[in-house]
Amino acid sequence: MYRTFAWRRYRPFMSEVVLHMAVSLDGYVEGPDRDLGWLIEDPGLDFEPFLRKVEIMLMGRRTYETALDLGWPYEGMNALVFSRDPSFEVADERVEAYTKGVERWLEEERPLLEGDAWVVGGAPLVRAFMDVDAVDRMYLGIHPIVLGGGVPLFEQGTPKREFHTRAVDSYRGGLVLVEYERVR
Repeated sequence: MYRTFAWRRYRPFMSEVVLHMAVSLDGYVEGPDRDLGWLIEDPGLDFEPFLRKVEIMLMGRRTYETALDLGWPYEGMNALVFSRDPSFEVADERVEAYTKGVERWLEEERPLLEGDAWVVGGAPLVRAFMDVDAVDRMYLGIHPIVLGGGVPLFEQGTPKREFHTRAVDSYRGGLVLVEYERVR
């Protein structure tokens, strides 16, 4: 059943849809066999300014299940889990299963947001947002490793979209964070 969170109310201007993900040098978000052991946790990276702008996280079902396996690192955050399975249920009161699809969410739910919507993953959800040209900004945490395979950030067939580089920050552990803005 679809629930409406109490924090939703009408807002006359649009929030941004922001993709913020870690990626390897060769463009993968997961290594072979769902490996995430290559991710660097750099103490110099301050994630809080980004999180303060986020009202809701958007993720695919597999990303949600991976996050649960990791011990749900998003405590206190509201999240929507996109799934095609109408019987899919979530395990947290701040998380909602959403089965209506990306286009319907953009039409019905996005106008109600006061903060940004963070597309967390996975690749099929990223593709769905790219297909309808809904990603306004990207933050890619580029890790200094070549994985040679796994799950790509952008699936083959993702439409061409142009972004402008707004900022680049590098960290001692080798991580590079690049901020991109959609050219419209």
